Amino acid sequence: MRDKRFKGRKKPGRKRRPMPKKPLVLIVCEGKITEPCYFEDLRKKKRIVKERIRVISSDKCKGNDPLSIVNCALEIKREMLKNEGLDYDKVWCVFDRDEHTTFQEAIIKAKAQNKREKNFNLAVSVPNFELWYLLHFKYQSAHIERGRVCSIISKEDILSGYTHGTKGVYDKIKHLQQDAIKRAEKLIKFHNNNQSPKFTNPFTTVHELVKFLENLTR
Repeated sequence: MRDKRFKGRKKPGRKRRPMPKKPLVLIVCEGKITEPCYFEDLRKKKRIVKERIRVISSDKCKGNDPLSIVNCALEIKREMLKNEGLDYDKVWCVFDRDEHTTFQEAIIKAKAQNKREKNFNLAVSVPNFELWYLLHFKYQSAHIERGRVCSIISKEDILSGYTHGTKGVYDKIKHLQQDAIKRAEKLIKFHNNNQSPKFTNPFTTVHELVKFLENLTR
């Protein structure tokens, strides 16, 4: 059966093949610029309409701490279903460890939601989102402070002078994306092999969201 959420023109005299279901994706970000801009640029590069991938910054939420981001995603999901009759197939919450006191509470709530609906996901970074950028250039397994992360990537020619909130990063480092994914996966294995608690500095699952978006079809 054709997905009624995405209507197209039907050519006369031609049988239309069943349209594959195209997921609706909600991404709620802790940041106001860095993360939303990165994922919006990815969406545009994939030429996927914003109605299918909705990126929300924290200024649309009631706070920017991890728990507020999870609650915001849940609220938007409920409102979309109530007001427009549409349900997001995938929900992603993007936030950092930083110094947030609600970090663990947000993780627990998100996992409980995912257990119920199987569609609630996290793209978490420790210490910050810029670790994902750093992995485009080098592997990092030793503990690192967030200021140091930005300092290192700002010295790379591609992101020379980078500061938190710099726009246009996705297009500049896209060609290094596969290297970053491999390093992020290697980092997770490193922590697993050392029996480190999850979310040990440094740590990121941003690559899981990136892989998901890159595999979407228009």
